[in-house]
Amino acid sequence: MYYLNCVKSVLQLDNKDAHFDRLTRYEFYRLSESDTDLLIRLCLAFSPNVLINKCIFNSDALCGDRGNVFYDLETVRNNLLVAGSVMVAGRTRRVTKIMTYKRSWMVNNYVTPLQTLLTLQQLKRTTRSLYWQ
Repeated sequence: MYYLNCVKSVLQLDNKDAHFDRLTRYEFYRLSESDTDLLIRLCLAFSPNVLINKCIFNSDALCGDRGNVFYDLETVRNNLLVAGSVMVAGRTRRVTKIMTYKRSWMVNNYVTPLQTLLTLQQLKRTTRSLYWQ
């Protein structure tokens, strides 16, 4: 949820992306199974593989002592080649800021949580199918 909140900070989303508001309120992290499925789909659609070196950048130097840092485009224009827009899930989204991150931040806020969600969803489905057979 926090990862998607960061994505929401760097890309201009439109009204069709209203579910981002609900699914990025990580202080209210209790989600229904259908919301969890949607969260997983969004995390996969907006994966780092799609955004790295376009609007998110792995840079320990630009993060300093923090796990991730946001920058206005003009601040980093001379240091990084930033894409003006990114194609995600068949739609073009304008880049409004960039985010730098450390590898540990990405593991803690994307890789591990996504793996956990996928495992829990699979366990729920397996348990349900065993129970109803």
